[in-house]
Amino acid sequence: MDFSFKMQPSQRPVLGEAMQQAFQVLQMPAIELREWITTHLEQNPALEYEECLGEKEEKESEEAEELNFQHSGFEVLDDLDDLFKGSLFPENKNHLKAETAAKISFYDYLSLEIERAFSTEEELALAKEISSHLDEKGFISISFEELSKGKEMEKLSQVLEKLQRIEPPGIFAFDLRDALLLQLKIRDKKNSLSYQIIEKGFQELLYQKMHKLKELLGCSIKEIQRAIKEEIVPLSLNPLSIFDLKERNSIIPDILIIQNEEAWKVEIKEDILPAFKLSPFYLNILEEKILDKEETSLIRKNITAAKWVFQMIDKRKTMLEKLGNLLIKLQGPFLEGKTSSIAPMNMQEAALELGVHESSIARAVSQKYIECPAGIFPLRSFFCAKLKKTTGEEVSNKEAKDLLIKMIKQEEKNTPLSDQDLSDAMQKLGLLCSRRTITKYRKTLKIATASQRKSWS
Repeated sequence: MDFSFKMQPSQRPVLGEAMQQAFQVLQMPAIELREWITTHLEQNPALEYEECLGEKEEKESEEAEELNFQHSGFEVLDDLDDLFKGSLFPENKNHLKAETAAKISFYDYLSLEIERAFSTEEELALAKEISSHLDEKGFISISFEELSKGKEMEKLSQVLEKLQRIEPPGIFAFDLRDALLLQLKIRDKKNSLSYQIIEKGFQELLYQKMHKLKELLGCSIKEIQRAIKEEIVPLSLNPLSIFDLKERNSIIPDILIIQNEEAWKVEIKEDILPAFKLSPFYLNILEEKILDKEETSLIRKNITAAKWVFQMIDKRKTMLEKLGNLLIKLQGPFLEGKTSSIAPMNMQEAALELGVHESSIARAVSQKYIECPAGIFPLRSFFCAKLKKTTGEEVSNKEAKDLLIKMIKQEEKNTPLSDQDLSDAMQKLGLLCSRRTITKYRKTLKIATASQRKSWS
């Protein structure tokens, strides 16, 4: 038997750094693109901000006001003095803390707390890395195994323990069970029945299996119910709910679809992006040829990189415009608000229509929203799988998901519908949707199982 190895040439696409960046830019929503452009403006001297005429006039007006000293304006110094004294000797520290928490964003607050909690550069860097994985509820979005790859376990555990002491209680947990246990620990309830219920019988709690909890913990159902009502129910399922995350999570549509006198128009959201241009200074010194070879080479590299920034932004804009026009062509009645049903279309069909690869469509629709006369919608929601009606007509799976939500809202809470019940009910309404598909949609929509939806009463 021959175990020898043979080398065979094969062709595989290797993406260069520039191409990878182009894909990243295509995937960015407007807010991320703004940050990306700002970074390049700070790092590349061949790029500079382009001051708009309105901004220039406003700046000149502000400068004129600064120079206009009036005696009546000096009383503000007395107010500032009072504020300074108040900050040194606050009468109510809790009130001050609450007021600060209301005004500061969670992300700014967390950065300050991390800076205070860690003294070494190594711990600080690790803490910031861990915090980058927080989701909108304050949970770590990757598993401990993923987080610990390539890290010293003892150091990671120490940093994580410090992070979990940061308020609000429950942040930096890996899941809901972990968050509830953290909150009980902080309340000195580690030896309580409520802690045992979550630690040893979390799944039984979720499925409301009182008799199994009774067997597991060796106590009465009344004691379990009392512990749940008095100590578990008051815990937060979303530790970040006390913070206003609207600023970070605010929806800014990337594509605007406007209807004027029965004519459609596609606009790409660019007013939040910084206006910038190639630096005339750098272009001039390159033309004058007054620098040595090494300096000239560096400037050329910066200018080439700057031009590439313009090209990537332009390609992103072109792709989004194409998508906007495709939606006008296929989804006109929905965009106008005349129907609530989306015409079925998947990414492969869209890619064939636009003459691009399916992965380009996937990147282009990622994390983006579209605004049209019917409202604001995730761009991704227009590209979905198809389902068949009993009549043979094809519809988008959004119609099935909307119907699923409606049916679950209207069900009897004491006897909630199983996935098979929901599948049968949909078929009676003319929509062919198997039990497995219902289960898949329910999980995607983060809807609990029938046993979990059952009322406590």
